Amino acid sequence: MDSVKIRPAPTLTFKYKVAQLFIVQRPSLPLTKQTKINGLLSFDIIDKAVARKMIIDNHYSHSWYHMMGKANIGVFKDGELLGVASYGAIKVPNSFKSISEDIEKHEIVELNRLWIDDKLGKNAESVLISKSLSILKHYFPEIKVVQSFADGRLGCGAIYQASNFGYYGFHETEFFENTEGRCFHEMVFHTSSRPLVITRNLEMLDNRFRKFKTRTYRYLYCLDRDVKIKLEKQPYPKVPPFKEYLDWNLSQEKCNRWIQNCLRYQFVKLEKDKFRFTFDDGKYTYTKKMWEDGIHPKSLLN
Repeated sequence: MDSVKIRPAPTLTFKYKVAQLFIVQRPSLPLTKQTKINGLLSFDIIDKAVARKMIIDNHYSHSWYHMMGKANIGVFKDGELLGVASYGAIKVPNSFKSISEDIEKHEIVELNRLWIDDKLGKNAESVLISKSLSILKHYFPEIKVVQSFADGRLGCGAIYQASNFGYYGFHETEFFENTEGRCFHEMVFHTSSRPLVITRNLEMLDNRFRKFKTRTYRYLYCLDRDVKIKLEKQPYPKVPPFKEYLDWNLSQEKCNRWIQNCLRYQFVKLEKDKFRFTFDDGKYTYTKKMWEDGIHPKSLLN
């Protein structure tokens, strides 16, 4: 195995800066590509905090979750960081078993977030994906498979097709869209024990969401060519974006149950005396005594 050296990262010439980044360098790995449209681009691993801020500030989802950021590969032009491909754990951890018998949980990652500045032109996304896959193979040899899902609201995954991912079908997924245009899967409202569950369900009780369905297209890329995928590979789809709003009735019972589950976790499991949650521009403190007295968090907003 090549020796591993540690060197400081190039200076970042825009707002996503940290005091010091360190990049593991393997000399055999090329980190540059001359492109016809965008000129000379370079690619490096960047700090997780930098990637997180860039995604929250710029990605259309404006979101980042705890399982993200195992590997974050940035694209630079003239020393300026102009995009990132962020890889992390797959959303359903044990689903790796249905993908291949040749991998373990830690040997598959998901391309959770991809963002490119408009300063870079056509094909920049597929170039970043291609180079980031090469970096994964050299820097993270334990990773054998990369999974990604194309959001049907935007298309059917042309950048993955251009990057030679295999296509393995789609499923329809339902989301909730708030009045600001942000979208959330239903699991955001009940699968977490964080105070954010309180916020989202209070927004739901305030009738701030519309429900819609879209298609999610699955793509897989094998870094280890010996891995056999159990799923049936299909021809690439060529279909337009899809988003359909649905008629639905708000279930106050569900929202209140999910709020109570979160409160129970905070005060029983974590043994807290109080915690804070946000709603709109306000911050609110909710105590165990309030919970025991049957005071609903919504009452703090009045």
